Amino acid sequence: MVYGALNELLCVQLLNGAIFNSLKMNGWDNNGAWRITVGWSPAVIFVLGVLVFLLTDDCPYGNFKELKNKQSSADKAATEAEVLKTGGEPGTVAAKSLIEAASSWQTWVMFLCYMFSFGVELIVNGNIVTYFVETFDMPQTKASTIGSVFGLLNICMRSFGGFWSDQYNTRFGITGRLHALFQQTFIMGVALIVFSTLNKDNSTDGGLLLSLIFWGAFTNMTEGATFAVVPYVIPTAVG
Repeated sequence: MVYGALNELLCVQLLNGAIFNSLKMNGWDNNGAWRITVGWSPAVIFVLGVLVFLLTDDCPYGNFKELKNKQSSADKAATEAEVLKTGGEPGTVAAKSLIEAASSWQTWVMFLCYMFSFGVELIVNGNIVTYFVETFDMPQTKASTIGSVFGLLNICMRSFGGFWSDQYNTRFGITGRLHALFQQTFIMGVALIVFSTLNKDNSTDGGLLLSLIFWGAFTNMTEGATFAVVPYVIPTAVG
């Protein structure tokens, strides 16, 4: 979670904006500067993917190939039974688990909750800088700096949404978690509507930033509240 927030803050907004601005100052046109700016991050991700493939295990129990060679059928059955007791989902029951989850309408309600929170966040992170430049006539670097706030809120607000849900659960049980999710989703929606009405004629940079923080905070809290409900939907198919 923290890594994701730092990635959004440093790479997507602040760092990319700074790289683009630096290239522009050194004579590059918009087309060339953006090609370089957006080209370095996929290269880094590719290298990280290779390192993960080469240096990490396939699962907490080791590499699949090694496990297959070491375990007999009886051993595998015993391991799967033990994993199931601890809430895990070994390979032989994963497909059944997926079908069970996909067949429940409650699963799709949670899907929508997450789509309208985390899905919104992804869209915002990809477009917020352009929106500020076009709607508020901000310079690129300033728009990147303010836009990075939305990603930075991941560091604490997603966890706070889960904490809010935990407190409601303590007092009201699972119904409390549903109420927490509804309240956060509702406030997130209202905050989005308010933010969407702002422009350079009716808002200062300070008002824009406060609105962005409030909306972004509840967007991330809603994600945390969604996570908090998921284990209760189908406990045997959490994965």
